[in-house]
Order: sequence, then structure tokens, then C-alpha cells
Amino acid sequence: MKRLRNRTLICLSFWIWNALIAQIPQLADPNLRVYTQLDSIGADLSSKSSMGLVPLFELNGNWIHSYLDLAGADYNARVDSIQISIPEHKGSLSYGYFFQHHNQSNWEPKRILFVVEKGKYWYRAPIALIWIDRNHNLDLKDEIPDTLFYGRLKKPISFSKGNEFSSGVGIQVFPEHRFYRFSKMNDISIKEMQGPRSFVGTANSFKVERVNIRYAPFLFRRDTLLIGVLDANSNGSFNDNEIDKWLISPGSSSVLSTQNKIAVGPKSEFAWLGYAYRLSFDSTNKRSNSILIESVRKSKKGFNSILNGEKMPKFGFCIAQKNQKRQRTRSLPEGNTVFVIWTAENKDFIRDSAILHSLTRKYKNLINWVFLNFGGSGKYVSYYNRRYDIEVLQGFCNSRIAEKLRLQHLPQYMIWDERKRLKFNSNNILDLAGALESMKK
Repeated sequence: MKRLRNRTLICLSFWIWNALIAQIPQLADPNLRVYTQLDSIGADLSSKSSMGLVPLFELNGNWIHSYLDLAGADYNARVDSIQISIPEHKGSLSYGYFFQHHNQSNWEPKRILFVVEKGKYWYRAPIALIWIDRNHNLDLKDEIPDTLFYGRLKKPISFSKGNEFSSGVGIQVFPEHRFYRFSKMNDISIKEMQGPRSFVGTANSFKVERVNIRYAPFLFRRDTLLIGVLDANSNGSFNDNEIDKWLISPGSSSVLSTQNKIAVGPKSEFAWLGYAYRLSFDSTNKRSNSILIESVRKSKKGFNSILNGEKMPKFGFCIAQKNQKRQRTRSLPEGNTVFVIWTAENKDFIRDSAILHSLTRKYKNLINWVFLNFGGSGKYVSYYNRRYDIEVLQGFCNSRIAEKLRLQHLPQYMIWDERKRLKFNSNNILDLAGALESMKK
């Protein structure tokens, strides 16, 4: 009975997983046109890995001073000061600024003011309140505070009131124990330039992570691909033309890479492993986080991927043999050709190499196999076929060839048809196996 119940639970879990997957749009579709909401909140990978220090200063009375920029600080510059309206609080207050572009105040148009209670040791308190001047009127009495628990937030602070489509920050106490030397040097630097401000110390300041990405998950065959938009100036808006960025990030982590990005605007188009798409905000929907993704069939120079149907680029590559013979793509044998661009140190290639070798043996009479190695030693590549008992054309890839092929991954698998036009493009070995199986039928 117990075994039957376990089997039922496994089947139910599998059914739920398949149901969830079925709800995620599939991007590997030449006729794609899909509306979706960017409901997930994400962080920028580069922001998460940065120091993220936000210095705090003691609030004396109700006077604050202008933002201190150490990089552009001038000993002769005069510090501006201004009065603010402070809310009811417990203990003394500290103040600081988060980065944010806005047009609502002449005081700090690139910053948003905040104050936090419990003084310089706010992070030791079980509960401390923090107020952000979201409307930039220097009156914190009309703001609803967020709560810090022992120096952390349970969820990011939004720069807008309520649950609006906005950006914000995650907060924790600065980890001085991990950056001890930096902390000591930063203490010296700020105290030399602080002027009338009273710095509470790097160890008592904030480490901040910008939460300025909204995204949605998609499937690209078997892989997860996240499409999001980056509020680059953290002004709370995600559709500033030529400033904010669309992001295309492989994987399923909520911390997105900004390596593949394009500017938000009327011609926001990107390509991914043979397919091209146009991204735009959905003007027909009242929800500001609704977007439209549709396929683009025509290639353009700015795309970082060759599109399906495009001709194989012309280039020559050195074959891995003693006499340094060169092979040109235009003189490759007739028939379907598979390019495998690989590097021996790549973990994905090492993990999938056994499957790849079996595919080359299975389809050795149906496919022209061309392996192009990136960065490996000539001796290793020359003996590769003998070591793994395969029969493929082994050659070398360089940065010029990688640019010609517009590589987006290592390893990458590309299938070209008899006319030397791109038929399939992927970084997933199981996708390659499925494509080859369908060609055999």
C-alpha cells in the first residue's frame, strides 16, 4: 500500500511538473507571437558581485548634507545642506542615499534619500525601521516605513509605493569581515572628505544589491531562457528608450546576466541560436509589465546569431594534422554537415562528450562531422579521434572564425543542410540528438 502511495505521489509530481512546463512559452518557434507578464523580480549579476557599499551618516537634528562622491570629491567644494521632516522614531537616526535618477527634486536628482533608526548600530536591533523619500519632497512623515530584521530585509524595498512595476534595493549590513582592508581604507578616505557629515563607519553601513530587473521564464527547446528588462537608471521605469535594457539570460536563476542585452526602443530585436525576436511593451494592456514577443525572419548585421536558413559563412580553418593543411567551408563534402565548436576544459562538453561520440559513430555515414577546437593544444586535438575511436574532421577555431559563426556558447552544435544553409543551432546535446533523429526519418 505504501509503495502504491509513493508511486501515485511520483506520478502526481510528474504531472504537475509537465503542467507547469506546458504553461511556459516555447521560443524555438519560427511563428512565435506571445504576450506575457514580467512578474518575476530579479537582480543584476554584476550588481550582486560588486561591493555595493552605501555609506551612512549620523543625522543631527533634521539637517542632511549632499551626497558624498569619493570618486569626484574636491577638497575645495562646499557641502550643501538642507532640512528635512523626520518621522516618529526610536533612538537616533542615520541617513544616506541610494542611486536613482529622477526629475522631481533639484536636491539630489540622481539619488533617493533614506533614513534608518537605531543609530549607527541599527543592525544589532531585532527590528529597525527605514524610510525612503519616494516622492522626493524631503518629508519622510508621509512615507510608510519598511522593516529591517537584525540588519536585513525580508524582501527588497521598492522605489514606488505599493506593488507597482518598479525597481528597488535589497539591504544587509556591510560584511566588514570579508573586506577588512577595503573597510579600513574606505574609513580613512571618507573621514578625510566628509566635511560636516559624521560618518558611522563602513562596518555600520549598508551593502546594497540593486533589484532592478523584471523577467519571465521561457523554454528554448529543453533549456530555460529568461527574458527581462533592466531599469538601468533605477528611476522606477523600465521603458526609457535607449537607456533601459532588454536582457536575454540563459538559466533559471533570479540573478540575471547582462552579457546579452539590447536597448529598449522601437527596434528592440535579438537573435538566439538561429531564431530572431522583436521585444516591445504591450500597449494594448493596462498592466505596465505586459510585453509582446514576436518572431523576426529577416537577418541583420547586429544579430549575434546566424538565423536558420542563412548560408554557411566562408572561411578557412587548419586541420589537426602534421602538414598544417587548410580546409575551406565552400569545399566541404556535399550533404548535411554538423559543426561542433568545443573546448576540452568546458564542463558541459566533458559531461556530454560520451553522447556526442556515440552520435558521430551512429551517423558517420549520413553526416559530415566537423569538430572545431577553440584554444586546445595541437597534439591533443590531433590524437582526439584515435583516443575516442571516432572518425570526424578535426580542425581549429579562432576568434575570427567564432565571429564568422557568431557563437553564443561553448560548446555549440550547428547543422547545415545540403545547400549549406543553417538548419539547426543549439548548445544542448540532447537537442542535437533529437534533430539528427528527425532528419533520419
